[in-house]
Amino acid sequence: MQRNDRSYKDLKQKQKSAIADKTYKMHLKFYLENQRMPDATEMNDICKSLFTAVQSLAPKTEYEEFYKIVEKREKSYEERILRDIQNGIIIETLMAKKHKKTPEEKAAVAKQKKQQRRARRKQETRDNLAKEEILQDDRFFVIAGYTSGGAPYGVTWEEMGLKPWEDLEENKGKGYDSNSVIGRSGIESLYEDKLKGQNGCMIYIEDEFGNRKDIIVDKPVQNGEDIQLTIDAELQKVLYEQFKDDKSCSVAMNQYTGEVLALVSTPSFNSNDFVMGMSDKLWKSLNEDERQPLYNRFRQVWCPGSTFKPVTAVIGLDTGILDPVEDYGNEGLSWQKDSSWGDYYVTTLHETEPATLENAMIYSDNIYFAKVALKLGENNLTSFLEKLGFNKEIPFDIKMSISQYSNTEGIKSEIQLADSGYGQGQILINPLHLASIYSAFSNDGNIIEPTLLYNPNYNPNIWMPEVIQKESIHTVLETMKKVISEPTATGYGLHREEYTLAGKTGTAEIKLSKEDATGTELGWMAVFTTDPNIENPILLISMVEDVKNIGGSGYVVQKDKRVLDQYLR
Repeated sequence: MQRNDRSYKDLKQKQKSAIADKTYKMHLKFYLENQRMPDATEMNDICKSLFTAVQSLAPKTEYEEFYKIVEKREKSYEERILRDIQNGIIIETLMAKKHKKTPEEKAAVAKQKKQQRRARRKQETRDNLAKEEILQDDRFFVIAGYTSGGAPYGVTWEEMGLKPWEDLEENKGKGYDSNSVIGRSGIESLYEDKLKGQNGCMIYIEDEFGNRKDIIVDKPVQNGEDIQLTIDAELQKVLYEQFKDDKSCSVAMNQYTGEVLALVSTPSFNSNDFVMGMSDKLWKSLNEDERQPLYNRFRQVWCPGSTFKPVTAVIGLDTGILDPVEDYGNEGLSWQKDSSWGDYYVTTLHETEPATLENAMIYSDNIYFAKVALKLGENNLTSFLEKLGFNKEIPFDIKMSISQYSNTEGIKSEIQLADSGYGQGQILINPLHLASIYSAFSNDGNIIEPTLLYNPNYNPNIWMPEVIQKESIHTVLETMKKVISEPTATGYGLHREEYTLAGKTGTAEIKLSKEDATGTELGWMAVFTTDPNIENPILLISMVEDVKNIGGSGYVVQKDKRVLDQYLR
């Protein structure tokens, strides 16, 4: 039975969010029609049309009270409208109801997509087989061609900063000779032992007529192994096309098997330039480009921002320190523990009421997670992060930078500890490591080891077994689903009707100092499918540098949406 004595403050967060969403859409519609925010009279008209909805839920609410709530949010509405317009979100998109496909329509679409994927893969195989073999010798990294006199020309090993003449010495006794081609970079270098094979030979005695008389040694040729990677070429291409103009990196993996589906760093360069012959001018421009196209971003460590909040949450739950339904209190948009922090405040973009785990995750409340970190204490936080692989090598064929929680041996202050709770402070993490940690949300607390080599009979290796309790995983997972499914949540741009997704957005501030007011921001999106029976499960993490003036993490959300639209179709 509905209570008839409620006021607005008594409503549940979900009801308040629904009203807030209607209010925002009315403001957005007005802005699109008038190219400005409403004045006091116009806003009064908007509020009156919405007040009937409030009255049906909370009849005790006074109109003046509701008007003040809307008036207080005007600035944030304007900022969100400008961001939504910049990201291509229009009122028709927000208001439209999606057509629900019948089971027959879904089956027909799935069959067509499967046929298309098979055709693409066959064509890619034919294209790869048609590519010419790259020629190298002891002088040239790439032989681009030959002069009329037969002399080779191209890119030298010295220009590439490599010394192949040292390879024979380093690999002495391994069956190489001066004519051997040794893998020196990329996959060829990683798997040289598997790819190289062995030369064959035959030693025999001939009689005076040239006939073989006695065979002394007959050593057959041993071909190298065939290597098949887990990389999905189509997904790799789609990710690159989406982010090619950004300074970014993306990691995609099958969270159940650990198979890495994509590793992308942008911007990049045209590898054909090496084949065709690279001029000194082009080589210099690549090295001096401020966007650093030769810099492999997915191998580095980065400040994770709010993508770290699920990690803080599971640590709090696992240690018994965090009660998910406890209200940590609405502190507004800034907070400090006490006056000992001086002029330092933890800030957040959205007020959260009640300040429970679910709401804090949905609205990405920095203050809530700062309080959780302080309640955890340094020892609980750092010791658990060590269990999650911080300060350790990632077991992966490509060497990745090691994640850290501090530049020093430990966390040295309360402020640093509080900032660490929401992925700031001195927290730095490798994107592949973050993906591995997130795999625990799909595997009952087991962290899966990432792999790059495809094996049809592969059984996933568990990097860290049962490192997080199932109950903690499931509690946090439900909040991460709402980050995607709730209309007012930060990741709603990725919401899909046909699949349940979970994830977390993140924006990390990068400053030269505490006083720096001109710093930039890293934008993050971590998202994954939650149904283990889906045809193409995926865990996708993307990071873009310099998103401060282009929509923050919302910019990355829109990019990842286009990627998933193609991958999950």
